Amino acid sequence: DVLRVVGTTRVARLRIGIGAAPAQMDPADYVLGRFGPDEQDAIDVAIRTAADAVEDWLFGGIDSAMAKYNRKTDE
Repeated sequence: DVLRVVGTTRVARLRIGIGAAPAQMDPADYVLGRFGPDEQDAIDVAIRTAADAVEDWLFGGIDSAMAKYNRKTDE
């Protein structure tokens, strides 16, 4: 738990959303579970997008990266 180790939540971090756990499932099991074969394309896109976001963050600054990547999609 990075936030526990650094002792604050006031740190910049990249998070990748995976949506809400199904009602009958423990959220921890959902977050830590393996992706199914039908999710692979979405995972590949999320990884590429996260890598692009880190690059934008490093070269354009966090405000620019946040403006570009912190938005809801219709997917």
